[in-house]
Amino acid sequence: ERAREVVSVDNKREWIDEIEKQKKNNNLNLIYAEKKDAYLNSISRKNKKFNVIINDGEYRFDCAKIAKRYLKDNGLVILDNSDWFPNSAKTLRDSGLLQVDFSGFGPSNNYTWTTSLFFGSNFNFKTTKNRQPVHSIGSRKNYAKES
Repeated sequence: ERAREVVSVDNKREWIDEIEKQKKNNNLNLIYAEKKDAYLNSISRKNKKFNVIINDGEYRFDCAKIAKRYLKDNGLVILDNSDWFPNSAKTLRDSGLLQVDFSGFGPSNNYTWTTSLFFGSNFNFKTTKNRQPVHSIGSRKNYAKES
């Protein structure tokens, strides 16, 4: 709802069909790419660079190798389950991106995993709030006096 355009590539027809049913806006472009080559080349067919690239599919290492080529200078790559794919994470770091890890329990599992954010030195997304950082749900709202 907040994005001008979302492009999603998947090699599982059932998942594409499920997301298509849930689609609320016309800003979602779903691409079904059954074969590996079609999957990896689908992003190049858009002929553009992206603000955010989420790497959460079957070919994470191969996607990590090409991600920076399609990322805007101030963009962000999200690698889900990065602790399971250390070579993908290393590839993104070696491309000059900085890595920040978030580890913890997922919404539907009884084990933890890591999702990593990768961004360049020009990363600068506009915030949705006037105050950053914002208090999280359930946090104690303390304000310290700052000079």
